[in-house]
Amino acid sequence: MNKYMGIKLEDIYKQKNIFNEISIVGDFIFWKNSLEISGAYKNAIFVRPIKHYKLKPQNLTGNRFHIKSKFHGYGGKSYKCIQVSNFLHLFWIDQISESLWTQKFQINKFENNLYQLPYLINKEKPREISQPFKGNFDANFELINEEILIGILEINNNDYLYSLNINKAKQDLNILKKFNNFAGSLSSNLEGNILSWIEWDSPYMPWENNNLHLANINKKGEIGKIKKLDKSIISNSNLISFFQPYWLSENILVCSEDSSGWWNLIFFEIDQLDNILVKKKICKN
Repeated sequence: MNKYMGIKLEDIYKQKNIFNEISIVGDFIFWKNSLEISGAYKNAIFVRPIKHYKLKPQNLTGNRFHIKSKFHGYGGKSYKCIQVSNFLHLFWIDQISESLWTQKFQINKFENNLYQLPYLINKEKPREISQPFKGNFDANFELINEEILIGILEINNNDYLYSLNINKAKQDLNILKKFNNFAGSLSSNLEGNILSWIEWDSPYMPWENNNLHLANINKKGEIGKIKKLDKSIISNSNLISFFQPYWLSENILVCSEDSSGWWNLIFFEIDQLDNILVKKKICKN
């Protein structure tokens, strides 16, 4: 008769450090990890110098938050780090308070590359910049003029573009635009005067067919002209989807597009919204 010995689940799946929602900003790597707090689900955002994996991580947000996005049901990234000169602005979505939070840090200056805690120095306490809100925030935030936070959120199955002043607390959202359909992948050029995003609608999923939109925005966070990219400059087909538009400079936008049936990189030169040129396409051989 064979004798069997039970194996504990924890012996199979050993506890290891888990790196969720990784971001690389400058010389630092950021990630989100859960905290061991009995009776409550909490997590935090951690940081350490990217080239020094043996260094102890720094907890940036403490133990009071449940940082998570529920945007469009599947969520995605729940925070964003934006560097301005020697400072770093951290923004995150908290499910406990149902609001947006921010904190400003100064990058510590290290002599002879000898890093030590803290890698980022608190310049203020965490601040709740929005009112509690029954909606789902996306974490593709953009910071305009070092003061105006622009983002997309979902309210009752409708998507909106909004703004907040990061120097104020517990504000109502300033709605800039209601989208006719779904929206996402918000980004801005390095000058901060052009926004880009993608929109899609049923019966298509975003990877099947979507549209790339661009808009002028001023230093006050006010939206001006909005332009939908004319797909005919790429292909005769209207069934083209774009993926993760990202600005490399003031006038160069790169993203993936699938007009050939494959995902390939395309670079747009955008000096004005009425003058959008295909600068380069990298196609599969």
